[in-house]
Amino acid sequence: MKIYPRFLLNIASGLVAATLLSLTTSSIAFWSIAQTNESNRLVQKTLNTINRINSVIQNIKDAESGQRGYLLSEDKAYQQAYINATLSIEKEIPLLKQLLIDKPDQQNRLSKLENLVSARIAQLQQVLNIKNQQNLEAARFKLKENKGYLLTEKIRRITLELQTVQTETLLQQQKYALVNAQNARIAFILAIVINLLIFAWLYKLIYQEVLKRNRVEQQIMHLNEDLEQRVVERTEQLETTLRDLQQTQGQLVQQEKMSSLGQLVAGVAHEINNPVNFIHGNLQHVQEYSQNLLDFLQLYQKHYPNPAVEIQACAEEIDLDFLRQDLMKILSSMRIGTNRIREIVLSLRTFSRMDEAEFKIVNIHENIESTLMILQHRLKAKPERPEIELIRDYGELPNVECFAGQLNQVFMNILSNAIDALEEFNAKRSYQEIETNPNRITIHTSTIGSNWVKIAIADNGCGIPEAIKERIFDPFFTTKPVGKGTGMGMSISYQIITQKHNGKIKCFSTPGEGTEFIIEIPIQQK
Repeated sequence: MKIYPRFLLNIASGLVAATLLSLTTSSIAFWSIAQTNESNRLVQKTLNTINRINSVIQNIKDAESGQRGYLLSEDKAYQQAYINATLSIEKEIPLLKQLLIDKPDQQNRLSKLENLVSARIAQLQQVLNIKNQQNLEAARFKLKENKGYLLTEKIRRITLELQTVQTETLLQQQKYALVNAQNARIAFILAIVINLLIFAWLYKLIYQEVLKRNRVEQQIMHLNEDLEQRVVERTEQLETTLRDLQQTQGQLVQQEKMSSLGQLVAGVAHEINNPVNFIHGNLQHVQEYSQNLLDFLQLYQKHYPNPAVEIQACAEEIDLDFLRQDLMKILSSMRIGTNRIREIVLSLRTFSRMDEAEFKIVNIHENIESTLMILQHRLKAKPERPEIELIRDYGELPNVECFAGQLNQVFMNILSNAIDALEEFNAKRSYQEIETNPNRITIHTSTIGSNWVKIAIADNGCGIPEAIKERIFDPFFTTKPVGKGTGMGMSISYQIITQKHNGKIKCFSTPGEGTEFIIEIPIQQK
């Protein structure tokens, strides 16, 4: 079959146009990627600057707290905290200068901040020098004068100005990055449209030219259809991969936060536990010794009922009978207090198992109770509402093989959301209405057959609309105001239950009546 030069020229022109368009699109894409990378670098630099500004003001606060604690308690740990804070400030200021070297206005503010910080540190050190000269009372008097408040306030204002400028810079950089990304998308879409038009035109030429070659024509059509299908599938794969990447990044950030929180809580619990055990252990001896002294005093009064006038006057002055009765009550109250602290520390230890990488055999009820202990302050009565009623309907559960720390995270997310829902519901009601229909959270546990356990957590809050309930486990979905929710809590909880524990989590809710989450996990993991 003869092919005319005009046809070949048209085909060649179309291919050249498609090639040039592809090269142009590639150039634009590479340029956009380079611009995006540069924007990301600037964003990271700005975030680093903001973090270091925050570090300066935090170290000032730490230095003030360390100095104050050392003067009041003469504890060397406070002195070391003061020293560490001042050393950290000396390191942070030069780093900030380097980060802001290309910003004259910020350099001026930083110079003012450096002078104010130096003056404040000098004030703090002056008080410590007075103390080191064996004049503790003078140092404490100097501390009470609180003359450094004005300097601290100026430091706070300067750091706030620095943060404000850096935040505005960050927003501009993010906006620029967004514009680059949008331009790249527009160029990509435009190139696809033009390419499709060129291919359609070429297809028409080929179809007209080789009308008699039906077999080849069919093959070309099938190839085009296959190509289009692959483009669609590839696009869907890329979109799915992007969503998975965003979700994974969010989970990694959240898990890192929870891991750091677990380590911090475990450390604090350990540090509190040692002195509390020391106090608790010695209280028993103090109580025994006090009782022995009181018995001895009673025996003395029995055999010497008429002591000297001075002794009688002293007994009346200190109200000996009241002291004898009240001393044991005070010691008993102290034992109750130390027991309460030990319970809180135990709950903190249980809750802090965030970074355990292996399955553990645990008591689910202990995990729930440790989470409730952490949230106790949110359940207590407040001026605007009575105490949130907590109903524990615990069944007899066997120990369960699970990731204890991650399960605690699920309980924390669900219980925190339940309290948030109740508080949102309370905002629309008066105190009397809340008393009539009090806030309530119910926790029910039971077994399902011999291989599964069920944990149901319900509240009588405002409930969840059906449209929102369908998306409640989606990543980055939240109905809370900006700054109060990341949209990752329930998504991570869903993955912890379904993927980490091979379990199920369901949400049942009726608007105006409340919400219930039901968790089902196997007793033993495969």
